[in-house]
Amino acid sequence: MKNENEKPETPANGEQPEVQTREAAEARTVADLNNQIKFGATFGFEKEVREAALANPEFTMADARMLVQQLKSKADDIEKRVSPPRQISTDARTLGGAFVSSGEYQSVKPGGRQKRTITVETDILPNQLQRATYSGSGDGLTGYDRVPGVFQLGAQPPMVADLFMQAQTESPTVRYMREVSYTNAADWTSEGDEKPEASFDLEEVDASVRKAAVWSKVTDETLEDFSDIRPYIDQRLTFMLRTKIDSDLLNGTGTAPQIAGLLGTSGIQTSEMSSNTAVKFAEAIMHAITLVRSVGFFEPDAIVMHPNDYEKLRLATDGNTQYYGGGFFLGQYGNQYSDPGRLWGLRIVQTTAISEIDLATPAAGNKGPIVGAFNLGGAVYYRNGLAIEATNTDQDDFIMNLTTIRVEQRLALAVFRPKAFCRVINAA
Repeated sequence: MKNENEKPETPANGEQPEVQTREAAEARTVADLNNQIKFGATFGFEKEVREAALANPEFTMADARMLVQQLKSKADDIEKRVSPPRQISTDARTLGGAFVSSGEYQSVKPGGRQKRTITVETDILPNQLQRATYSGSGDGLTGYDRVPGVFQLGAQPPMVADLFMQAQTESPTVRYMREVSYTNAADWTSEGDEKPEASFDLEEVDASVRKAAVWSKVTDETLEDFSDIRPYIDQRLTFMLRTKIDSDLLNGTGTAPQIAGLLGTSGIQTSEMSSNTAVKFAEAIMHAITLVRSVGFFEPDAIVMHPNDYEKLRLATDGNTQYYGGGFFLGQYGNQYSDPGRLWGLRIVQTTAISEIDLATPAAGNKGPIVGAFNLGGAVYYRNGLAIEATNTDQDDFIMNLTTIRVEQRLALAVFRPKAFCRVINAA
């Protein structure tokens, strides 16, 4: 009787050794693949190495090292030429602050003649720009002494862009549904009765994202001096850009390259003056507020008007030559408290971007302030934060010791509910 523990004989055809050899080879292949992927992950290129290894059965560890070296060299080259987006701290949330805190700017050598390009993509939106206060002493960005002191940016008045809801988009076009009108059919019903149906008149609208930009040239000395370049960017270039954006948020035609502005939107309500006096002008503004509430069913939050129109209202007097808006040193009419930033309780934004109303000459095109529920009725969609780039390789900058600085931003305006806005006109 045979021993039951005796091992079976190996088949004559050698099938099992072949299987064992294949399994061992496959195990080695998987181990090699894992090592290659692990090597790529060490340098942040796990995905690239995995894809290359799976696509090529002959891929080796030497191939993995060569691929990582190529990818790393390419990434280093890009990093030298363009600075990546960076989070800007709340304490330095100014465009100039972002610029001078960038590694590219701080590598600038005073008096140096090297070619340079500085690019800073920020997450700063126009309504987030803060008023900056900083000292010119103690920083080591230049090689000469400065007189210690404090430079404070002036308080910036509210602007049109601040009134709208702020949003961001990752697309070149913002598509949204605009509410033209609706019928409120809500009512009480009896048991078993058909319920009333509300009707909405909606239209699909596309708002194209467009770019606003401005550039200027400064001397290399200004670029190299922290105390000069920061306020230049914060005060001058940023102000220019914001002023243009404000103007086209109101008046943009929608024809490229302009965005489509609020005042050209179909369906905005109008409030007509009954006669040509400053008092009737103020009453027409009050009627516009009422129309936004009673027809648009929104609570208005601001009035945008030309500074000259604001002056007309502030200088309006009664029969006893008392100023309705308060005298030189007194409170409001009737000795009440006067708030110069409000009219009929609403915030006023003064801007020359909106037309001044002519009280003396009525006409259909004689239009003035606009009242609106800006935060609910529309939104500014930003494609990116404010971006700034500086280079001394533009035109003859290098030989003239000049640097060209450019500030730009992409955005679009969406007006969801035209009846949330009402424009005052003098057509009587």
